[in-house]
Amino acid sequence: GSFPGEGAASQDPIDGPATVGLSLAELRERDLAPFRAAVAAEAPAMVMSDAIYAAWDDAGPASLAPEAYDLLRRGAGFGGVAISGDLNAATAVTGGTAAEAAVDALRAGADLLWVPGDAAEQEAAYRAVLEGLRSDPVLRARAAEALGRVALLRERYALP
Repeated sequence: GSFPGEGAASQDPIDGPATVGLSLAELRERDLAPFRAAVAAEAPAMVMSDAIYAAWDDAGPASLAPEAYDLLRRGAGFGGVAISGDLNAATAVTGGTAAEAAVDALRAGADLLWVPGDAAEQEAAYRAVLEGLRSDPVLRARAAEALGRVALLRERYALP
């Protein structure tokens, strides 16, 4: 499953725009407590949901919402790698491009960006992130934090 829990989603976000109508208090009680108890300390990585959550006023998917990553990090105590949801699926909600979504997800708190699909979309996302890193010192700091978490993951599992 994806964070912060898609059990109450109107549909699978892969199938189209999905909403979760739970308040932040309901999310904390229903999904966050079990996650904190059973997953947060053990899981090396977590995928962020592409659903839209009523808990936040923003009409975008959780994978692009800083509030969702804050809930994952501070609310749940998760220290592993946060992976964006499918950024092509996120564009079904935003109407933007996967390249724009990649920059937004990194800025929001994603450590790894998931851009499935063809190589051209992946290349466009890569170029958009590079341009963002060149022009935005806040994004560079966020990327450095993300790279640190990914380096720890690679070390933990002896990945090349």
